[in-house]
Amino acid sequence: MATRKSPYPLEKQTLNLREGDWGKLQEMHPRLGAGKVVRELVIAHVDRVALQLGEANTTPAEKADIP
Repeated sequence: MATRKSPYPLEKQTLNLREGDWGKLQEMHPRLGAGKVVRELVIAHVDRVALQLGEANTTPAEKADIP
């Protein structure tokens, strides 16, 4: 799988997930990969909550391409 550069700066974090969820995401989205799916879910959540709180997001995410 070819790696594409992200349109926004990234930082590495450690995330504890429920056992089996990472593998399930990988199976569900083999072309995107579990990391991309989790990243886009977090971005969408942060952007949505920031909007509700009236905060401007400095790095708006593109529309997630997760089916």
